[in-house]
Amino acid sequence: MRSTVRVPVLVLLTALVGFSISGRADTTVPGGTISTDTTWDLSGSPYIVTGTVDIQGTDGPDGVTTLTILPGVQVRFTTAGQLRIGLSNKGALKADGTAGQPIVFTSS
Repeated sequence: MRSTVRVPVLVLLTALVGFSISGRADTTVPGGTISTDTTWDLSGSPYIVTGTVDIQGTDGPDGVTTLTILPGVQVRFTTAGQLRIGLSNKGALKADGTAGQPIVFTSS
């Protein structure tokens, strides 16, 4: 089952479960603003969010800055890590996982 999440309001994602994937690169996301369309893919997974990441802006052909997370990607959050989407401007999160390659949001 595929699902798309496009959220124009504040979303706070926190982690509840620990999980480990080996053989991939760790990408640390220290926080800040994503103001251009951005894709997180398997080559950078797991993404370790250590601060507040705001997704907002008017980039792209649809006029909304979008963070796209591809199938199989893991996003880990430290206790200070969070994603906020469209807090003070337009923003979107697109996360289309599959049964074989789910997108996992978890703790670091």
